[in-house]
Amino acid sequence: MKKLKNKIAFVLLFILVSAMSQAKGLDPRFQILPLPQNIEILKGQGIAGSELAYIVSKGESKIPGLGTLLDALPRIEKQGTGITLSLSEQNTPESPEGYTLEITSRGVTIQSRGQAGLFYGCQTLEQLMEDSRDLRIPIPCLRMTDYPEISYRAVHFDTKHHLDRTEYYYRMPSFGKWKTSCAIPAVPKWAPPTPSANKRCRLSVAMPKNVILKSVP
Repeated sequence: MKKLKNKIAFVLLFILVSAMSQAKGLDPRFQILPLPQNIEILKGQGIAGSELAYIVSKGESKIPGLGTLLDALPRIEKQGTGITLSLSEQNTPESPEGYTLEITSRGVTIQSRGQAGLFYGCQTLEQLMEDSRDLRIPIPCLRMTDYPEISYRAVHFDTKHHLDRTEYYYRMPSFGKWKTSCAIPAVPKWAPPTPSANKRCRLSVAMPKNVILKSVP
């Protein structure tokens, strides 16, 4: 009975996410989690994720930690369709974790008031690229605005009841992908996280000041 309830809950969640995507005009086959605050579909044929040829930063912005697909792109402007990151206070959310993402046939532009926002914008783009690759469909031309409604978005995971090495959990790359700002690993006092593991965990959420690392007996 419990398994049946879990399956029903999963189906209802999938339907809800699909309905929200349709309501915002985005093809429901693109599953962005969490769903951005606003998505405006623009005219144009769109681009496939595989068409993106490079990623560069402009001005004082820096290229943040990237997912697998974006990390494989050259960090130098070249011929082809590229991705441009920049810091700007014009037409961007007030939150430094917010961002705007615009995709046209000419390329991709991600803007934010802070580096954290650029990171989260890249994570959203990574999800779009993954769906484009897996479903073999182009990413539509769109303008997306997103920002967190709450600043503390934590994930807690238990390491002390599993046999995996502690550092395995710190290498998990998915924390920032879903806009998490805090990771709380429960590690036994006899196996505190090492400095190198701490560093990887902090990089995975791209929010060094907000990451909480603590040992739970």
